[in-house]
Amino acid sequence: MNRLFDAYMMVDWSAKNGLSPARPSADAVWIGTSEANDRPPRARYFRSRMAGIAHATRLLLRWTLEGRRVLVGFDLPYGYPVGFARWLDGSVEGLAWRKTWNAISCRYKDDERNLNNRFAVASELNALCGANTFGPFWCAPAAQVTKTLPPKMKGYLEFPYVMPDGSLLSDLRICDARFRKAGLNIHTCWHLLGTGSVGGQGLAGIPHVAGLRDHPSFRDYSRVWPFETGFTSQITGADGPAIIHAEIWPRVAESLMNPRTRIKDRAQVISVIEWARRLDANGELGAWFDPPSDLSAADQTIAVKEEGWILGTP
Repeated sequence: MNRLFDAYMMVDWSAKNGLSPARPSADAVWIGTSEANDRPPRARYFRSRMAGIAHATRLLLRWTLEGRRVLVGFDLPYGYPVGFARWLDGSVEGLAWRKTWNAISCRYKDDERNLNNRFAVASELNALCGANTFGPFWCAPAAQVTKTLPPKMKGYLEFPYVMPDGSLLSDLRICDARFRKAGLNIHTCWHLLGTGSVGGQGLAGIPHVAGLRDHPSFRDYSRVWPFETGFTSQITGADGPAIIHAEIWPRVAESLMNPRTRIKDRAQVISVIEWARRLDANGELGAWFDPPSDLSAADQTIAVKEEGWILGTP
């Protein structure tokens, strides 16, 4: 069987404010890497997002110079439920997913001290969806609560969320709902703080993923699945260089996690690489870049244009 990829990079992201401890710890940035016929995947720990992205950039530059086809996955939402993007500039024109990425990236700030402004970004985006109402992003510390960003969801807003024109915004994307239906408790991308706060991960991660996608040294080889590729089992060609960015969720590889690994984040990036690498070696990974057989054409369009998709969605 011909592999789709020659190398793999999986990232367990963190939205935290402040540097992570010097000693490798949980709830920080972990980057796992492996080449197709390499020894077991390696995982590295980073105290800040900027340090992690610098490492990822150097490695992607080397791999593209070597002509490698690389799968890059970040554990954060790459899109939001359909209907959100058009409120970010009041237009239905343009690529919905890019509109969302740009709206977040132009507001987001991060620095070497690992400090970010994700709550301010959420508050501004919420204001575009209804200047005098809370949501759809929710859950902020007391000092970050505003007239549009509430401290929690209960008692402040509910889903489906009513947009200014009366249209409804869901709390889950189509792919998220499929995980829920399969009995896996995936969290909503609107949740910003606390357990399961993937919304914070998204706001603090999308600008960095966009920076890798658009990096001048390898942007010509980079594509984001399924936004730029569509659903397709032939996600790469026979030759590189190529970089495919795909949203991941470590639960898809939970059976491969080493229970003896002290830090779960480290085990997760290694297990997702093993999951992808084994499938790729058997010629089975391409099927996961195709849509599920029961996914309607309309829902496929929504995923490709705005919501995105998680690699491994049932």
